[in-house]
Amino acid sequence: MDKDITLHFFCGKMAAGKSTLAKHLSEKHNALLLEEDNWLSQLYPGEITDISGYIKYSGRFNY
Repeated sequence: MDKDITLHFFCGKMAAGKSTLAKHLSEKHNALLLEEDNWLSQLYPGEITDISGYIKYSGRFNY
């Protein structure tokens, strides 16, 4: 198995284009895209409406 593996990790300001770029790269390379926002919205629907909700529920992950 001679395939190179690359992990891209994005961080930055809100609305800077991180999610758009990540989606583009995952589609271009037929890659797996993991999104914290998607996980949290599926695990805690309607619970994260402000920063305190984000802190409360995202803190439940043991990264």
